[in-house]
Amino acid sequence: MKYVICVPDGCADLPVPELDGRTPLEVAQTPNLDALAARATVGRAAVIPEGMPPGSDVGNMSIFGFDPAEHHTGRAPIEAAALGLSLSPDQAAFRCNLVTVSPDGVMLDYAGGNPSSESAAEVIARIERELGGDGVSFHAGVSFRHAMLGPGEWLDADCTPPHDLSGDQVVVPAGPMGGPLCDLMEASKDVLAASDLEATQIWLWGQGFQPQLPSFSEAHGVDAGLVTAVDLVRGLGVLTGMEVCDIPGAT
Repeated sequence: MKYVICVPDGCADLPVPELDGRTPLEVAQTPNLDALAARATVGRAAVIPEGMPPGSDVGNMSIFGFDPAEHHTGRAPIEAAALGLSLSPDQAAFRCNLVTVSPDGVMLDYAGGNPSSESAAEVIARIERELGGDGVSFHAGVSFRHAMLGPGEWLDADCTPPHDLSGDQVVVPAGPMGGPLCDLMEASKDVLAASDLEATQIWLWGQGFQPQLPSFSEAHGVDAGLVTAVDLVRGLGVLTGMEVCDIPGAT
């Protein structure tokens, strides 16, 4: 028996006043989903353990059959795995967004204008040259989504996801190790100012150490293949030994 699991991650969205309080999914034309629902058993699944952040990292790990309460260490190390990065025990991974912040400290765009991956990679390479070293390294990902590796003690910082700050005053990293992160974020402003991107600085968050996950086949007794264009989900596939397929046009 073969099974196909389709995860329309995030498609529900939020109610929109222009749609009379409905979500985009409510008003969308979805004939294939409608056909599946008409022939299926419809129910609900709680994929976010109580007390854990309701993010794609926690949700997808749960959907794949791995308990986030046991295995989740942070979003960034999962995405780092998708970039081919393996962390040593004394390293921490951070998600490194390119963001746009106004001069008065308002988060204007957590995606930094959605730069092309090529343009963003050039900027990340420049940031690596100017700010990397002493256990810190920057690695290019896709569009505004990148990675930073740093000392393991930097895990002891309170970081806010930039998408949670949209339109609000920024809340910079705090806690015992917030200082070094703030220093890097501040120093990145000069690099971004010399670029053609809309982004004005980097934003560091989602930190964690290398998760220890069993392979999918060991955990469930079957092999699995994965089709995705999302680094986070790809990283879960890499960490659990799935066959990660590169399919043109996948989103």
